[in-house]
Amino acid sequence: MQKELRKYWDKTNYNLSCSETVLRAANEFYNLGLQETCFKMMSAFSGGMFEGEVCGVVTAGISVISLILTKTNKADSPEMIEAVKEFKQRFKDELKTRDCTPLKELYEDEVVGCGNLIYAGGKILEEVIAKYKNA
Repeated sequence: MQKELRKYWDKTNYNLSCSETVLRAANEFYNLGLQETCFKMMSAFSGGMFEGEVCGVVTAGISVISLILTKTNKADSPEMIEAVKEFKQRFKDELKTRDCTPLKELYEDEVVGCGNLIYAGGKILEEVIAKYKNA
């Protein structure tokens, strides 16, 4: 999914936030078939919901896990629940926090912005989905 993340994070062709980038990249990588209107859902999760709270990579990642691993609903999707828990924990363990403001302090860069954070979070997401998708 790294290729797709880099494609959508490219500010010369797209002007997307972290959450929008992750959902668009996952849609392409996993062939989710999301309609254009679906991408609007992720806009409100940008910048930690505009207040530096939970990172958009995390919220979009959880949305992708839910799309891929939910059978009908939460009640019949134990793999989805475990995948969400693992994704959140691995994100925090590997990147030190799940909150946007401290993540920006740690990872934001003048050249690629939050790109390195998005790529790292995307790698975790891809690994977690691979583990649970065929479980």
